[in-house]
Amino acid sequence: MQNTIIQCGSFRVTLIRKAIKNLYLRVLPPDGRIQVSAPLGAKNDEVCRLVLDKQDWILTQQKRVATQWPQAQRAYQTGEIFYLWGSPLRLEVQIADGRPSVTRQDGVVVLRAPRGADTEKRRRMIDQWYRLELKSTMPIVLAYCETVTGLRCAEWHIKNMKTRWGTCNPAKRRIWINLQLAQKPQECLVYVVMHELVHFLESGHGPRFKGFMDQFYPAWRAVRKLLNGTQPSA
Repeated sequence: MQNTIIQCGSFRVTLIRKAIKNLYLRVLPPDGRIQVSAPLGAKNDEVCRLVLDKQDWILTQQKRVATQWPQAQRAYQTGEIFYLWGSPLRLEVQIADGRPSVTRQDGVVVLRAPRGADTEKRRRMIDQWYRLELKSTMPIVLAYCETVTGLRCAEWHIKNMKTRWGTCNPAKRRIWINLQLAQKPQECLVYVVMHELVHFLESGHGPRFKGFMDQFYPAWRAVRKLLNGTQPSA
């Protein structure tokens, strides 16, 4: 049995050659890595054709794996899948001198890490990247939600919360947003911001609260389903 790593477009593939007759494609937990088992005589081009033909299926499976396996199990190594605003990105780790950075390039998130950077250091770099993305998007979403509701938020903050997507202090018109929302489709951020603004009018989640949500964001129930069962509740 022979194991090699090959690149098929933007996909990094673990290729296992062994005494079999057909090609077999798998997307494996916990990081969504791609594995192809192939006959001993299979050529790389043949394997890549299979991978590229199945790229939509691969992305679907990677998304499913990402929701089923918690982020805490990540090793922050090349080939893992991360999400930005609902879109899957494959992580590419580059060990390099100079200033550390995280950038997005054509379906890939490139993490330039210093030598000796451990998993915790890489995690902090990714979290900082998410924070910057959320900081740049939040003002646009907040302005929209404020316009729709006629309510005003005095200040907002980003916090990496384990049990809630958002929280607020109505008396001080203050909102906290979960850092992990940067991984979700942007309509999820709209839902959470709208949710917290409505708490300025109603503290509970009863009929009055739901009435305001129906008025301001009719699609809120459908969007909430995108969040249910994946991470904290809102």
